Amino acid sequence: MRAGLSANGLWKFRRGDRGSRLARCDCTLYGTDALLAVDAARQLGFAGTAKHTLTLEELRTVVTEGWHPIVFVDLSPIDGVEDVHTLVVVAVSQYEVNVLDPLNGERLIPLQAFSTAWALRHNLAIIVER
Repeated sequence: MRAGLSANGLWKFRRGDRGSRLARCDCTLYGTDALLAVDAARQLGFAGTAKHTLTLEELRTVVTEGWHPIVFVDLSPIDGVEDVHTLVVVAVSQYEVNVLDPLNGERLIPLQAFSTAWALRHNLAIIVER
């Protein structure tokens, strides 16, 4: 799959790839099922991909080791919107979490708001690995 963040922060797919790749993980306008996303990554050659339930300290360690987990959050503590969303975690500091957001690009989220939003989705994270 050829995907990446565009200048405005939206995910872009190479022409011709989008439909088949999104269908593999059952992506819709309403989101993606975590287990189907893991299965899709494995089908694309990322056999070590797995779903995890992590503590905040474990998330910090994983990111420090160079991984960028995909986390599932409830947006209500972050933006006041009743919706489930995914973010890619880039860094975790004492006061904030730096994430790549497919809708809003790179952003900093206060640690307390992130922790609450992530806990509402059971601290779910996907780590993509070959």
